[in-house]
Amino acid sequence: MSAVRRGYFAMPGVSAGFDFLFDQLDELYTSTGVRMGAAYTLLFQGLSGGPWDQYGGAGFRGLMGEPNDMAGIAFSYAFPSDSSLRQEKVLEGFNRWQLTRFSQASVGAQAIFDPGNGPDHDVVGAFWGRLRIVF
Repeated sequence: MSAVRRGYFAMPGVSAGFDFLFDQLDELYTSTGVRMGAAYTLLFQGLSGGPWDQYGGAGFRGLMGEPNDMAGIAFSYAFPSDSSLRQEKVLEGFNRWQLTRFSQASVGAQAIFDPGNGPDHDVVGAFWGRLRIVF
């Protein structure tokens, strides 16, 4: 799979590298079912007084046998602009089931270490569930 040459991204010397990277990501996506990602906070969030978050995670498609189901883990680290708040760390695990073509059910658990707004607690747990219907 290669980048479309009639689009905006056709630069000599750069396009070949882009094609190589895209081919490697496509191979990882289609052959193993592994999804990985990382992000740094949006600039406006930190500049407006919010936390400077960093995220990372991995998902495993088809881990439980069904190709459209997804299980995963994620980690985030937030260091708030307000230095009086603690630097919060979150570890999360989740599973998503594809129920029908248009619906999914997800459950997950989070361990929140050093909660920023909870100075009396070292670890807080949270459980969640979601039913998503797309139409």
